[in-house]
Amino acid sequence: MTAKDIETIGYGICGIAMLIGLGLLYLMPAIIADKRKLVNTDSIVILNIFLGWTFVGWVVCLAMAASGSAAVRPPFVKAG
Repeated sequence: MTAKDIETIGYGICGIAMLIGLGLLYLMPAIIADKRKLVNTDSIVILNIFLGWTFVGWVVCLAMAASGSAAVRPPFVKAG
């Protein structure tokens, strides 16, 4: 393996790590809403996916996730 091959592999690993990091940052409002178990988590996820690419849409989703009332969603009860 040459130095050029190792450098190319390093760029690939850094690129994948950057994509994962940016993906997590992009979905941060949805992750926060899910962890806080908000009632409107579904709305935040949908808005985040479709409008999060605009900075204003992402900030609105983040504000919704941070300011909603937590722990109001009823727990899931399995029938049967």
